[in-house]
Amino acid sequence: MPLYEMIVLCRIGESQAIANLIKSLVIAVYQEGGVIRKVSSLGDRISDKSYRAKDGSSNTIIRYLSVHFDANPQSKIVAEKVARNSTEVVTLFTHKMKESNYYKEIFNKDAWAEVSVETENLEYKDEMTNILANAKIDLGNEYFEKFDKVKNRLI
Repeated sequence: MPLYEMIVLCRIGESQAIANLIKSLVIAVYQEGGVIRKVSSLGDRISDKSYRAKDGSSNTIIRYLSVHFDANPQSKIVAEKVARNSTEVVTLFTHKMKESNYYKEIFNKDAWAEVSVETENLEYKDEMTNILANAKIDLGNEYFEKFDKVKNRLI
């Protein structure tokens, strides 16, 4: 199944309405045999153009949501229909993502290098390093040098 990223532009409204939108999207993808990988808020932004909602209101402050999911092309269409039927959605965009881009986003080496290592998390970081090595994701030499220094200090 291909990996898709759906960027949903929503009007600023009640948080319960956004939660219902996400819940209905998740249910629709699961019922079609897909898998949701990640749902995240990209923040609220002032738009350079005014978007008209289904209730006729004009919106210039837009909430951006990102949904990553695995689904077949027919399931993607169903998910788009469910999202478009919501009164909160102003517009949406869906595109196919490469697996490598997804992993680069998840394992952002700059953010990962700044994570403080505690003794309880050491086993977890070792496991993640092994997973990354098996997936052939390059985090750069700086990451491994910093990780080894911190690891040696803790042992």
